[in-house]
Amino acid sequence: MADINSSGLSTLYRIEPLKGPNWLSWKMKIETILDNKGLDSYIEGTKIRPADNSPLADEKDKWDAEDKKTRTIITLLVHDTQVIHYVGAHTAHDLWEQLKAMHEPHSQAGILTWHRKLYGTRAKESTDIRTHLTSMWEIYETLRVMGDKINDQEFKNALMTSLLKSWEQFLMIYTQHGAYASTMTPHELHAVLIEENRRWKDIDDDEEDEDEPIPGQDDTVGLKQCSICKKFNMATKTSNAGTKEKPALNAESQDAP
Repeated sequence: MADINSSGLSTLYRIEPLKGPNWLSWKMKIETILDNKGLDSYIEGTKIRPADNSPLADEKDKWDAEDKKTRTIITLLVHDTQVIHYVGAHTAHDLWEQLKAMHEPHSQAGILTWHRKLYGTRAKESTDIRTHLTSMWEIYETLRVMGDKINDQEFKNALMTSLLKSWEQFLMIYTQHGAYASTMTPHELHAVLIEENRRWKDIDDDEEDEDEPIPGQDDTVGLKQCSICKKFNMATKTSNAGTKEKPALNAESQDAP
């Protein structure tokens, strides 16, 4: 079997090592990898190791080898700061459960905290809409993993109320009784918001292009020229260039006889 190393795995699957805050996305990717390799049952604990006195020696050897392979894949994709959280784990299932215990709090207090984040998160003018929606999805998935099932309508409401007031008119068609949004999935709403945001950006870009001067065109057309200094678009009616009175050099010069 070819050697497995963290660099090779990260490159092959494009996975950032587990550092803590990225637990949810990391967990989903690891589960996909292990499922693809037929090793997911080792972290689930459903693949039971044959007893030591079992006559099925080949099955025991196979279990030991595949459990070790599973642990290797996981540990090589965990950042050094997280190693302490699985020290002492002898099987892939133990290792997995120790990581889950650290990164998936299931207490009621934890669920309430994440509920507040879901309904308290608000987009800002400077917020990229894709980044904002991704953050909302991460909160939603965290609650789901913690065992709190939020229905589609509840999450769609949270998504819409998290947006700026400038979205209200657009969202009216999705909040009215009997509107299409009532049958929309959260993923479909997400796609609609992304598309609308892209349309707004295209409009803004077009307006900026209209403001730019046309190559070869005189950029003084339409501007008022000062009759004294001959400069265009003067803010005042007179210019220092044409005033006869000279400004005082300092306060003493004004008081001098």
